[in-house]
Amino acid sequence: MKKTLLFGICLIWLCLLVASAGAIDLTHKWGISGNGGLWKLMVYDSTDSDIWTVGFLGNLGVRYGLTRNVAVGISGYYLNTGQAEDTLGDAGFTFSRLKDGAKQQNWLVEAMAYYHFMPDKKVTPYVFGGAGILLWKVTDKDGNTITFPSSVSTDTLELKDKQITLVGGLGLEWFPTENLSLNLGGKFHYLSSFISDFEKADRDLLDLPKGAVELFAGVTYYTGKAKDSDKDGVADKLDQCMDTPLGCIVDANGCPLDADGDGVCDGLDKCPETPKGAKVDANGCPTDADADGVYDGLDQCANTPAGVKVDSKGCPLDTDGDGVPDHLDKQPTTAKGCKADKDGVSMDSDGDGVCDGVDKCPGTAAGIQVDATGCPTVAPLEPKTTITPMFKPGKTVLDDATKARLDEIAATLMTYTDVKIEVAVYTDPSGGKQVNLVISQKRADAVKDYLVSKGVDATRITAVGKGKGTGHLIEINRM
Repeated sequence: MKKTLLFGICLIWLCLLVASAGAIDLTHKWGISGNGGLWKLMVYDSTDSDIWTVGFLGNLGVRYGLTRNVAVGISGYYLNTGQAEDTLGDAGFTFSRLKDGAKQQNWLVEAMAYYHFMPDKKVTPYVFGGAGILLWKVTDKDGNTITFPSSVSTDTLELKDKQITLVGGLGLEWFPTENLSLNLGGKFHYLSSFISDFEKADRDLLDLPKGAVELFAGVTYYTGKAKDSDKDGVADKLDQCMDTPLGCIVDANGCPLDADGDGVCDGLDKCPETPKGAKVDANGCPTDADADGVYDGLDQCANTPAGVKVDSKGCPLDTDGDGVPDHLDKQPTTAKGCKADKDGVSMDSDGDGVCDGVDKCPGTAAGIQVDATGCPTVAPLEPKTTITPMFKPGKTVLDDATKARLDEIAATLMTYTDVKIEVAVYTDPSGGKQVNLVISQKRADAVKDYLVSKGVDATRITAVGKGKGTGHLIEINRM
């Protein structure tokens, strides 16, 4: 029996993998289902109370679709199990029954709600939950209900009861045809004691199971035939485009396909390979209002004069790329990157010989020599320039190496006439504080005087003696 069940489950899964099918709209449809499977009682206070084997079940049910995703239904079950060969409890998931052992019979009715996640697919997962009532009894090998002495009275009680159940689970439903589905899934039934006939003490004595797990497989047949108002082959319940023109090819949702995206559906489109973005006529064929060979919608210059050569965008050619089309350009060989006037002639605002657009220093003063980028050949002054002079103790005379560096700075200042600087001078750490302040100021003045002698305007130079430092140092700071 076990091998037969496993074979059946594998066969169903094989069908799911190899067969083609379509989905069904459950709205206002009735379904009749039949399932079979395995179940197991579980959740005891003590594992020693687990004496039951894995059992078999069958159920019949009906359901009704409220929407595409939601259905409600009711199912009736018959479930049975037997006492396991391991009479000491903790039977686990065994199929081996004790010969002439006790049997448990169960009758269960449950009402459930179902939610399908992908109702438009041929294979749709779903979840469900609900509640019901379970009737059960335990019998001996001859079918007689087993009795036991009550722990709270002198009565002898039959081992049978009724319980409210809560159920939840998930499944997978596959539609090999429009009206027939195959189901696989699992459930968990919580077995409550709300309406039990047993006193709590007797329930504790018996240690009754509080849950049951179930694996099932089965079929459901749905009644009714789908309506298709626009004759596109997709039922109205699934059709998301109810007014599809006759002759259009549609997708699974009943909406017209338009492979070239021109707004005219496949099936009616006489030019089915229209380039994306091109405007078309009622037959789906591209239009070209200015007859330049570039379709409207792709033509970025829709009013090109007749006879003018155009590029792939439908715009007049501009060979030198100056923004003025060839048929209007008075200087058709403008260098790349140069800005041009309305006639296509390159501009040079600062007159340095490097055209605007290429000139990286567009405000260069007149007469200053520039490089190919339009910038002065003398580099601009850094934010801070340091010089290590060789002053004799107490003296302010600049050495030759220091003068050479100051000559470079003077040349830069003469090029960049809007730059102002601060000359900050530090002495070595020897000597008194006040003496060093005085000598550092004199040395700063000496540097300023030297720069002025080289032609730098004195108003652009601030000389500051800083006093003691870590050593002789001149800082030229751009202000």
